[in-house]
Amino acid sequence: MGQQHVFWDCDGTLVDSEALAMPAAIDTLIEYFDDPRTFDPIAREELVNGWAGLHFGQMFDMAWEHYRGTPANEEQHQFMVAERTRQTDVEKANVLKALASVETIHGVHDALILAEKHGMVNHVVTSSALPRVLLCLDATDIRFRFDNGDGSERIYSATDTLVPPCPKPSPAIYLQALERAGIGPQDAVAIEDSPSGVRSAVAAGIPVIGFIGGTHIPTTQRAAHTHALLEAGAKTVVTQGSHLRHAIIQQLERALS
Repeated sequence: MGQQHVFWDCDGTLVDSEALAMPAAIDTLIEYFDDPRTFDPIAREELVNGWAGLHFGQMFDMAWEHYRGTPANEEQHQFMVAERTRQTDVEKANVLKALASVETIHGVHDALILAEKHGMVNHVVTSSALPRVLLCLDATDIRFRFDNGDGSERIYSATDTLVPPCPKPSPAIYLQALERAGIGPQDAVAIEDSPSGVRSAVAAGIPVIGFIGGTHIPTTQRAAHTHALLEAGAKTVVTQGSHLRHAIIQQLERALS
């Protein structure tokens, strides 16, 4: 058994960004496809909560199918792709503006330090675009926790470090992280807040700690969200950042036994 590694999802796991970014992303879609003045606020809230963990391109494609149907020919498909690209640029600008005030989730910084003290290596494994990830890590002063000390960083973005981009729930970004770290899945544990993220890590063979400590998951929805994470394959679900340290150590002990 080699050195153990912790693969952290970013949004809603390391940083409390989902409560800021998801509304900005959903509002971008509503502005494009519908009318913000008449859009049902309850439906908006359901989208904010239900689409957490999805890449904006995935959300755009689902909204396109809902409003305009599946493209019937290649010309329509190319038009959809061009519109998705344009709206992705709008969404990026809106989200980056919203994330200016992002904070770490309570207890996460202590968990990062504890993992290091126990000889574990911290990584970021995310679907989010790299500029957004780096903005969040810099704003919360935790980017140095993922620095190799040689100019490289243990930060993997399914949007920017995979060619072509391949967001979760595909296991591609986790497989790349394992390859870059030079380890097998038995030497890692992933921490994820969304079913799509859990499925991504599980498909790569990595045990997952589900996490619902972000403010984007209302108290009234935590039972349902816990069930969804367990159903997706999480080994356990942690409800507070202060409990992450114990869950990581438990996973370390199980891996070493």
